[in-house]
Amino acid sequence: MNQAVDQVVGQLVGQSVDPMLDQAPGLGQAPTLTPNPTLSLAQVQQARQLAQQGQQHLLDVLENLSGLEAESFSTALGALLRYPVFNILTLYEMQPDFKLLPFAEASKQECIILLNDQGQTYVVLANPFDTALVSRMQQRLQQAGLQAQSALPIWGLAHRKDIAAFLTRFEQGMRAMDGLEAGDGSEQGASSGIEDISLRSIAEDTSPVVRLVRSTLYDALKLGPVISIWNPMPRASISNTA
Repeated sequence: MNQAVDQVVGQLVGQSVDPMLDQAPGLGQAPTLTPNPTLSLAQVQQARQLAQQGQQHLLDVLENLSGLEAESFSTALGALLRYPVFNILTLYEMQPDFKLLPFAEASKQECIILLNDQGQTYVVLANPFDTALVSRMQQRLQQAGLQAQSALPIWGLAHRKDIAAFLTRFEQGMRAMDGLEAGDGSEQGASSGIEDISLRSIAEDTSPVVRLVRSTLYDALKLGPVISIWNPMPRASISNTA
């Protein structure tokens, strides 16, 4: 992680950041929005306290506290932490690498790995304060041989809504069965009483059996009415006989 993020995160958690993270985000030739540094470390600290008290997402609290619109907020956060900032248009100029970071995991983590026409790799995330996510992405990039000096990826920020919108564009072409191995299952969403069958919710299931069933159902529903659910019980056997 770059020094600006190290300083912010280190002050937030009251301890130094793992030195391994120093090698990750690199400033580069990424397209950026107009700099508008209207966020301060004091606001980040206040937002963290409020988020902990109200059990809310840090980014949501910080954005509300800033009083900025989504695009301006991302620009200000990028300026504070010295990250390139991507909007939805610049995201659309690149292609996602779902082999390196599968769709379901990208949606769950609000992070995408992208490639431009020149083969440059970008890691774009919504939450730069999630050091655990940054560490996992670093390890994955290293395993793929993308942490060498000659192939350093460029790290950047995008608003979480832009990341979600970008991924939605590709969801129709994805099969849930292809992403069964994605994600670590460390987080499980609460049940609301209404079944939410999406690639993100499937990735959050901890039970392999449940994920298999829901993935099969998800893929079947996408095919439309031509798919019928097999009923192992003949209709005649449902009624009672005298």
